Amino acid sequence: QFVIDRSGSMQSIKAATIEAFNGYLDGLRKGDTEIEFTQLQFDSQGIDKNCVAQPIKTVPNLTNSTFLPRGGTPLIDACCCGVRGKRMSGVMRGSSRSGEGPRQRRCRWKRRC
Repeated sequence: QFVIDRSGSMQSIKAATIEAFNGYLDGLRKGDTEIEFTQLQFDSQGIDKNCVAQPIKTVPNLTNSTFLPRGGTPLIDACCCGVRGKRMSGVMRGSSRSGEGPRQRRCRWKRRC
């Protein structure tokens, strides 16, 4: 499983992130091992499952149109969703309370991952 931070702070390193991720995929694709790959992208607007348990040879590269930095960084929510693995069937979103900064977001699960 690969969890990608898509928050607004990633805009300054967008090209480097795309290049590094695609290089990582290329390395995995060259191997002889069959790999089921899951890729999540997260920000404060939600967590997108771009592929779930997909054969590595069919996983698309990241592009400027599939990696669009925005919003804040609910890292704990994204990691929890990634850890739950193949049970990912819902959507979860972070929510903040007044007075909390973006790094002190509270988790709010709308549905189980």
